[in-house]
Amino acid sequence: MTDRNVMQIEIFSDIACPWCYIGKRRFEEALTRFAHRDAVSVVWRSYELSPDMPAEVKMSSVEYLVSKGIPEERVRAMIAQCGEAAASVGIEMRSEGVKRFNTRKGHELLHFARAAGRQDAMAERLFRANFTEGQWLSRIDVLVALAGEAGLDVDDARAALEQGRYTADVIADEQRAQAIGVSGVPFFVLGDKYAISGGQSPEYFLHALETLWREGEPERQAQASQACASDGCAL
Repeated sequence: MTDRNVMQIEIFSDIACPWCYIGKRRFEEALTRFAHRDAVSVVWRSYELSPDMPAEVKMSSVEYLVSKGIPEERVRAMIAQCGEAAASVGIEMRSEGVKRFNTRKGHELLHFARAAGRQDAMAERLFRANFTEGQWLSRIDVLVALAGEAGLDVDDARAALEQGRYTADVIADEQRAQAIGVSGVPFFVLGDKYAISGGQSPEYFLHALETLWREGEPERQAQASQACASDGCAL
């Protein structure tokens, strides 16, 4: 936690990961049911599932996964399962139109958005652009347009992406992921105390949030007792 009164939740994810999108929605549902949600700070961390992928790969989702050695029947079953899970949380996932691309620039844009206080909105827009709209998120022109839709300055976004202003931040996130043992995404780190792997149920996330909050209560009370209110101090 960066502040004793704030619960920081870090989410390692990749914008090319459908379960990261599903996990985002499930976590958000848990937050709506969490009594102290206003004290939660969410930070999106970079994790590239395929860092060596070319900027664009002109293959369908089925073709790409089959090329990785996964039997086609299993691929189609995986896509169907993912689509059902997505629909259950209000996501229209159009797997047939999803592109394959290098996600580095998308991660850089998420860091740019964080600096402007719009990271969560940017993450949501990128996920929808990928899994519902089938956009090429490796293209700077596309990313800049999406940045504008998320409420960011488009000229500054373009400059940041063209200059690689946040490349080092992406690399730093991925080095941290390696250091703490992240091997797949989504991966949630709660207050530097607990880790949750995968897009778990809202109930699971809620239980974790409530547990972390209860464990931090003595520390918050001690901090409050060492401060003076506007009407004086207890002596």
